[in-house]
Amino acid sequence: MIIQLGDAEFWKDKPLHMKQQMVPIFEHQLDQLKKLVPDFKMVSAVVHLDEKSPHAHIVGVPVGTGYKRGMERQAGIHPGISEKPAGANAYQCRD
Repeated sequence: MIIQLGDAEFWKDKPLHMKQQMVPIFEHQLDQLKKLVPDFKMVSAVVHLDEKSPHAHIVGVPVGTGYKRGMERQAGIHPGISEKPAGANAYQCRD
């Protein structure tokens, strides 16, 4: 999953210290994601400020429940996670 703040055009002339001011926003977005989709267990979240626009790469595992075969709680598809880019979940993380 990738969270991006702004686009390359917006950030092209901005200094690094302005990009660094986005770190607390990424932290807030991660907190919101944990609340919105608690069964998505984050393994890694890395913020990149050295590219065209500030963005974070998030790696995690969706955990599902209610399986009839094997363990009841397993890594798998979760209804709160969408493959669609910038889907409804993206907007629910905003304040």
